Amino acid sequence: MSKRHLELKMNEAIKYELNLKKGLQERDKRRKEDKEGDARDEKEERNGKKGRKKLDPFKPTKLYSRKVTKVVKIVYVASILIWLLIIWGLKLYQTNFWGFFILGIPIFFYMVTFFNSSHLTQEVEDRTFAISYISIALLVVIPLVTWVDRNFYGNKWYLGRIVVAAVVLALISLIDIWVRPKWVSVVKHIKSALQTASLTLLVFALYTYYMGQHRKIGP
Repeated sequence: MSKRHLELKMNEAIKYELNLKKGLQERDKRRKEDKEGDARDEKEERNGKKGRKKLDPFKPTKLYSRKVTKVVKIVYVASILIWLLIIWGLKLYQTNFWGFFILGIPIFFYMVTFFNSSHLTQEVEDRTFAISYISIALLVVIPLVTWVDRNFYGNKWYLGRIVVAAVVLALISLIDIWVRPKWVSVVKHIKSALQTASLTLLVFALYTYYMGQHRKIGP
């Protein structure tokens, strides 16, 4: 065997030994990293089970921005003014104490939301708008219209206008308005204000029907 050939064999053996050593080192390194990762995951899982705190569903996480809060307040101020116009336009003020009490419900809730708008969060909003009863309330309209037609002894035109106004407000509140994400909250509050007014008109219509069966109420 020539000297040159022997050197080549020796170099190959050295390279093989180096590659083998390097491979073993990489394998050991990967095993070490895997063990450390498993230990870290196990530790995090253990700490999570022991130290996990119950989330407070009423703890605010992210409040409305100042601009959104300002617009929401404007929405409820406008809602109060529009509600007063509805009372004046439909002559709902010609009622008794309990009638005024019912008519004051929207103003009360509008003011509550107005003063709490700076403390509202996305979580509170989602929880509040999770269920809508406006569709159920509209079912009340069908028998009410029938009663007005057949059995109501009061001013049918007066009661009919109230029912129609309630239905119109409810239908408008069902319209979807597509806006930028930050203004979705404002749209929800507009719908809420419309639904509050609609439901109050339905309650007032029921009360007017009841009172009309016993004595005249309204114009």
